[in-house]
Amino acid sequence: MPQNMNTKIAIEKLLGDQYLDWVAASPAEKSEIEKFVAACPFILPGEYLQFLSICNGGEGSIGHSSQSINIYPADLVLSNNEQQSVQEFNPELLAFADNGGGELFLFNTAEPQPWKIYALEGINMDMDDASLVANSFVELISLLGHECRDNFRCVEIETGKHDNLGWAAIEGDPRECSARALVDAFPDLFTRVAIIRASDDVDISREVPELVQQVKPFLKDSDCCVVESHKLFVVSENSALLEKVVANANKRKSD
Repeated sequence: MPQNMNTKIAIEKLLGDQYLDWVAASPAEKSEIEKFVAACPFILPGEYLQFLSICNGGEGSIGHSSQSINIYPADLVLSNNEQQSVQEFNPELLAFADNGGGELFLFNTAEPQPWKIYALEGINMDMDDASLVANSFVELISLLGHECRDNFRCVEIETGKHDNLGWAAIEGDPRECSARALVDAFPDLFTRVAIIRASDDVDISREVPELVQQVKPFLKDSDCCVVESHKLFVVSENSALLEKVVANANKRKSD
């Protein structure tokens, strides 16, 4: 099976990030994929088959209003479609996942490839009621394990300086927020910093001067943030970066 480099990178990032809410299944056997391809009435996207060859389905969060996703293993895709009468309602659709609550994730095979990914309640398969999830399967992979950024609501922001380091403390609404949503709310920031889960070594409930001292050993050559439940503490020498964090948080401030 030809390997697409963008797909490979996206999958490696998904499987290599310990903070993502994603549980991957074992790789599909080559014979399983070949049997699926032979039985499927559609010419399946290469990146989708490549994904199955590395993780044959899986489940977790998704950065979409559907909240969660369960991607079917190769040997269950067609039988699940039959059980849910997908092609009976719309012969051009192929469901490859669901959210566990009646919503399906589908390819619309009537469109040119790369097929976009849609979410649709499994009732009448009317595409007028579908919502766009991703423009391709590779883009979908980048959403796996993430929470919907709209889940993040900020209730308190504090900033200051200590020992020549700037800091920002952000608290999200615990009713609508989790540590993952905090991380996903600041995608540009978290590509450049060390992310630390709060633990016995780093206690985010301590006073700022003591917390900065705890974080210092982790700084080295990068900025640093500590994530605990619905709280985020960022330490950096880069004032522009901290300003960006605060600006993003203010946009999501609860009324």
